Amino acid sequence: MSLPKPATVTVHDQAMTYNKLAPTFPPDRMGQWVLIAGMELLGFFPTAEEAERAADEQGFDLFNRYIRRVGSPLPCVILMAER
Repeated sequence: MSLPKPATVTVHDQAMTYNKLAPTFPPDRMGQWVLIAGMELLGFFPTAEEAERAADEQGFDLFNRYIRRVGSPLPCVILMAER
């Protein structure tokens, strides 16, 4: 009997969690950094570095956490390739 594969949480899933929760953030959190990991809000921090440190301390690696400044637009990524 094999064990069930653990559910995968993607960056997209965590970004969607941010988008769902953002309207409920108190106005005084604007400009702070939010940490979302495991599809849950883990806290607000004055700097990105503090949010990263909190994620590290709670055991969330770079692939399993989402840190974003409250009120900032979603970063846009453009991929360019040569033919």
